[in-house]
Amino acid sequence: MAEPGFRFLEHTADLRVECHAPSLESLLDIAARALYSAAFTRPPSGTGTQHAVAVHAPSREELLVRWLQELIFLMDARRFAASSFEFHEVRPGFVSALAHGAPYTPDERDMEIKAATYHDIEIVDTPDGLIARIVFDL
Repeated sequence: MAEPGFRFLEHTADLRVECHAPSLESLLDIAARALYSAAFTRPPSGTGTQHAVAVHAPSREELLVRWLQELIFLMDARRFAASSFEFHEVRPGFVSALAHGAPYTPDERDMEIKAATYHDIEIVDTPDGLIARIVFDL
């Protein structure tokens, strides 16, 4: 397996990312890092602000999309970017976490990400963990 992390893949109009992780919890964290890496040249690194995030979904793929949608909402509505997560519960169909981060100013954000999409989403089990591919609508 590739080292846990992410890489951006070619896509015609939007932004596609591939994430490698040993577990679902790690996958959620890595996908969030990919989101912030795309939205900011230098993602905010503070931890003075916290937001609770809880998401229910019938599948791992939908859980990943809804997780990222919550983080996009916090960026857009609260101008908040997380730098770390304290996961309280992660199981198929549910995630609960406390996002630690900081507010940012509009000029710190480089790219508008409108949504995490269901288009071509996949999460594949491998002997070493999970590989996920997701598309962000720009």
